[in-house]
Order: sequence, then structure tokens, then C-alpha cells
Amino acid sequence: HMVGALGLESPQEAFKPFVDKVRALASKARKAGKRPAQELGLLYLADELQPGRGDVSGRINELQNEIAAIAPREVSTTAFRDPSGDYKFGDKIAAGITQYLFKSIPQDVRIIEREQYEAIKREQDLRGASSLTSVDYLITGSVLEAKVEDTQQKNRRTMRVVTETGTRPNPAYLEWLKMTESQQDRIKAPAEIEDYENREDVSINVTIHRKVGIFSVSYRLIDAHSGKVIFPDSVTESIEFSDESTEGVQLGDFTLDFKLANLPSDVEILNELAAKISADIGGKLTERLSRQEEAYASTATAAASEGHYLKATELMARAEAIALRKGLDASQLREHLINHAMADSLGCLLYTSPSPRDLSTSR
Repeated sequence: HMVGALGLESPQEAFKPFVDKVRALASKARKAGKRPAQELGLLYLADELQPGRGDVSGRINELQNEIAAIAPREVSTTAFRDPSGDYKFGDKIAAGITQYLFKSIPQDVRIIEREQYEAIKREQDLRGASSLTSVDYLITGSVLEAKVEDTQQKNRRTMRVVTETGTRPNPAYLEWLKMTESQQDRIKAPAEIEDYENREDVSINVTIHRKVGIFSVSYRLIDAHSGKVIFPDSVTESIEFSDESTEGVQLGDFTLDFKLANLPSDVEILNELAAKISADIGGKLTERLSRQEEAYASTATAAASEGHYLKATELMARAEAIALRKGLDASQLREHLINHAMADSLGCLLYTSPSPRDLSTSR
């Protein structure tokens, strides 16, 4: 595709002067320092025009690894504020969200532990830094409510129960004995004895115990560089448990043991809700923070449209790095990276700027 873009017929010796120029520009970008994306884009072009050079391939691998190490957005979760009360769940919520993001989108974001973030922030504060640049996104929030409502309802329940069982002479057999021999011969003798049971109504005291856990959290996703709130939201979860306790009763042969209601503790209920809340928030934040390759590519295109080709090159290189980490088709992103790198180096475009549709990656 580059052959056609440059109006050339062969990618071999006919390209050598141009490839030498591109390699010289790549070397210049390397010497300038802090321009790995520009160097990578230029070496991609050199490798396309004259593939198979070991020194170029090796350097491309080095640059890909260097950019891949910085491509994921850095995210930190601050301690969530807690309401006053006996239980503190702010740290648990923050840790749960962090774990969810780490497992769900490890290619898109890099988790910065809160302790590390706070240490960096303290150092910046001491230096009088006006903006926070140690991470890209901050997740912060508050536990609005974390409580368990416990209610009891006393009732009296009546049951029909068996209080006595046994055997007794069978009245039918006694009647059969009174018959004449001829009558008895015509009728099969009934059983001499029969089983019986006595039933009575028994009333017992029953207490229905009910626990309702309620957990509510508000949170925000913040652009750490600008301080702008990107996504504010709140989540509320509740769960209910119920059981009953009954008094012990004994009446004749009937025995009902004392039963104590078996319900989870308040801490267990709130821990379960905290885990669910963390997963809810983690899922919503995953939707916002995933597909960073598309976000980088879109921002790169916007920068290029304003003539900021070096910035566009750096952003597109990160887009390609994340796409490669995910195993996506990054060929179009690579083409745009080459284009931005050439535009910054020579002030020329190899082809037109990409449309939003061009920036999508194959999954």
C-alpha cells in the first residue's frame, strides 16, 4: 500500500534513497530523545519498503515494548469516605473496584495502588505542583449508607399434632366374635388389634426475625489532569434475610424442640453488599475505560487535524500498542502512525487523514 501511495513500482533498490532518508529521520528522532513513537512510525515505513533488515526489526521490537509499557492509562482509587457508625467499608469498596478493573481490563489500564498514588501526591504538594499528573484517572466516592435494619414479629401458631399412639382391641373383631359359627364362616376374621393415634391442638409462640441490609455509594471518575468529572453515578443495593424462632413444647408423645433463628451477622450482610456494590461499580467503570485504543486513536486524529503531528504520533503509537496487547488487527492504526510520523518529520502526508470509521479495530 505504501508503494502505491508513493507512486513507485518496486520496494527494493528504487526505494533505497528514500528509505535511507527515512532511516536518517528515525535516527534523528532517537537522538532527540523522548520521541520513541516518531522513531517507531518511521521505522515501520522503512521496514515496509525494505523488509528483512535485522537491525530495523530489532529496534522496532524495542520501541514496541517501550511504548507498550506506557500505553495503558493509569488509574488510582482513593479511599471512599465512610458514614459515621460502627462499620467502615470505604477501603473495602475501593479495593473491590481496583480488583475488578485489574481483572477485567488489564490491557487498557494500569492500576496505581492508593499508597503509591498518595505518596506521589504528597511529593507534588511539597513541590507546589498545580496539577496532578501522576495518574490519568481517579476514582473517588463516598459510602452514603451502610446499615442493617433488624425487625421481629411475634405470632402464636396453632398446630394439630399427634399426642398419643398405640394399639387396642379391634371393635370389628369383637363384633365378629359375637357372631354364630355359620356367620363367622362367611366373613373373614378382622385383625384382633388396631393402631390408633390421638390428636390435639397445640399453640406455640413464634417470632419471625427479619434483617434488611441497605448499602448506598456515590462515586466519580475524574480526569486527574484536568480535574474534570467524567462520570458521576450512585449505586444502591439491598438484601433481605428472614428466619423464625419457636418455643419448645412437649405434650404427650409430641415434642417440639426450641429453635433459634439463624441469620447472618450485620457485618456478614454488609460485606456481601459491599462486594456486590464493588462489582456493580467495577462493571460500569469497565464500560467507560475499556477500548482505550479507540480513545487514543480518536484523540490522535483530532490532534493531527490541528497540525499537532508529533502529539498525534505519540497517541497513535499508544493506540497501536494497546491493540497489539489485545490481539486486535492494528494494521490501520499502524498506517495512521506512519502517516503522522512522516507529517511531523517532513511536513507531508502519505494519504488522507482517517475517518472515525477507519479508527475502529477488529475484535
